[in-house]
Amino acid sequence: MFNLDDYLPYLVRRITPLIDEGFSHNLEAAGLTLEAWRVLINLHDRGPLSLSSIADYTSSNPTTVSRTA
Repeated sequence: MFNLDDYLPYLVRRITPLIDEGFSHNLEAAGLTLEAWRVLINLHDRGPLSLSSIADYTSSNPTTVSRTA
């Protein structure tokens, strides 16, 4: 029988906002948003990227990435 509490994608979706919230407080102290950090860490790790690639890697809308970058 299916049990939602054992379904990993559901559990990950529930915990992610809690992790992001805690991490966001640390980023704010450095003057960054979570979205900006995601863009910066991808550029640091992968080198120069197109906006569409950054959007793919950060699971963000290209418009959001464009405003962030």
